[in-house]
Amino acid sequence: MNVGAARIPEIKNPAVVRFPAEVDLSNGDLILEEALRLLREGVPGLVMDLGGCTFCDSSGPNAIFRAKVRADAAGVPLAVVVPETGVVRRICDIAGVTRRIPVAPDLESALAEIAVAARRPAPAKQASAVNSAPGRPAPAGHHRPDGGRRAS
Repeated sequence: MNVGAARIPEIKNPAVVRFPAEVDLSNGDLILEEALRLLREGVPGLVMDLGGCTFCDSSGPNAIFRAKVRADAAGVPLAVVVPETGVVRRICDIAGVTRRIPVAPDLESALAEIAVAARRPAPAKQASAVNSAPGRPAPAGHHRPDGGRRAS
């Protein structure tokens, strides 16, 4: 009986999740499941491609945002391909996708964005907002951005 660990293949290229022509409640969860599966497998970057999508309800942005949370937690850069005009672009604008996630007009540009993001150092963790009240002493081990001085 072989009880050794299974070998996981090394993945060197970013993965691409291509959205179907129409995204709605019937397939939004399937798109998210595919993105999460790829992230669990250890992809170095993830592109969610809406380039061929002609209709998208809130299930599309929901899948994108949920995948982004997981990608951020794993330290994996994520970019989204969104057409420059049309209904899908408008939905992504309204939902905030274009403000919160790197967006590219085509797959080539999104892959380039992932390559650049992969070379950036990870952002430093910020201290909690516990110390935000002026004049309140910071808990042990925490530092206030103003050096512990009160505003005059």
